[in-house]
Formats: sequence, structure tokens, C-alpha cells
Amino acid sequence: MQYLWEFLLHRRAELAALLILHALSAAGKGQQPFLSPSIAGKGADVTLSRVSFPAHTRLPTVIWSAPDIHVNGFFSVYGAQRGRVIQAAVVMEIPAGFHVNAHRPLNQYAIATALKIDASREITVGAVSYPGAKVRRLRSVNNEQLAVYEGRAILRFHFTVPGKFDERSITLKARLRFQSCSDDTCFPPETRDVSMTIPVVGANDRVSRIHRDIFGRKD
Repeated sequence: MQYLWEFLLHRRAELAALLILHALSAAGKGQQPFLSPSIAGKGADVTLSRVSFPAHTRLPTVIWSAPDIHVNGFFSVYGAQRGRVIQAAVVMEIPAGFHVNAHRPLNQYAIATALKIDASREITVGAVSYPGAKVRRLRSVNNEQLAVYEGRAILRFHFTVPGKFDERSITLKARLRFQSCSDDTCFPPETRDVSMTIPVVGANDRVSRIHRDIFGRKD
């Protein structure tokens, strides 16, 4: 799929012209509009010489740009106690009208959401727990079933701090790969890097629980 996306992006001008032809033709309810695109060279913009279609034609709404999805990292406590297991999460805020393919999207051609956490060798990182997905039938995948995340998606994991860890802080490097879509269009996959740093405290130091909306209220 990576090579397919690279091809699509490289030939974006030609594809844009074909998509506009298809959209206008569909909007005209079978009446072929006149469209004369001019394409000059690789990667050039598409110039439309003339477009004409019946006055009653209702043009479809087309979303051309990917949504602005916020991705942030969080810890469940202010400080990481030595010898303890610490909860953490990467949170996606997906705008209304869009979704992201789930970790197991059900469709073989959909690019799955995947989170990778890198840490120093002394830190043991557990498996990522992905959120429950909603199953939709969407035009972007020919009305086949697709498992997706909508709204807020919380990807949780935990890590263990050694009892004799001698650093003053821990930095985790989170790399999130995902593909976002509207009901009609899927966008090229994205990769986001998130750096997460937490101070290290003694095993008997008291730490307060934070971000209860993400990790729950249990102490």
C-alpha cells in the first residue's frame, strides 16, 4: 500500500482531473459535462479551461485535505516512582465528520493504526491496549465493513521503572501511524512522533494521580 500511495501522490495532477470529471458527471445525473483540463509536466497543478453543466446541477461536497488530528502523550501520575509500574497513553482527538482506521480495521486494504514506544534499555514497556472500535459501512470502502475510531481515541500502555534506576527523568518516544478518512475519501497515511518525559522520584515518595479523564479515577 505504501507504494500505491506514493504513486497516487506523484500522479496527483492527472488523478485530480479524472476525479473532477467523475464528480461533475455524477452531479449531472448522467449528463456529460464539458471539461478541458490542461496538465503540464510532472506534479503540475490542474488548470480547467472550461466547465459547463446544467443550471439545476447540484455539485457534491468534496473534502480535499486531511483533518487536523491532535496527538498528545499523557502519564497517569506527576512522577515515576522507582520500582513501580506507570500508566501512560497516547490520545488522538479526531474532528467530527472524520474517522481513523482501527488497529484491526477488518478491511484488508485499510491501513491500521499502530503505536510503537521506544525507551532506554532499563525501561520495560508493556503492550499497547487499543480502544474499542466502531464498525461502519462507508462509501470510501465500497460500503464494506470497516472498524474505525471516532472522536477521542485513547491508546494505553504501561512501563516499569527499575528499583535502582539512577536517572532523574524518563523519556519515551512514541511513534503513531494512522490513516484518516471521511465517509467518502481516505487520505494518505500519516506518522506522528510524540516525545513524553516524566521525572523520576523515590519509591516512597508520594505522587498524585492526574488525567483522570484518561486513566480513570481509581488511585
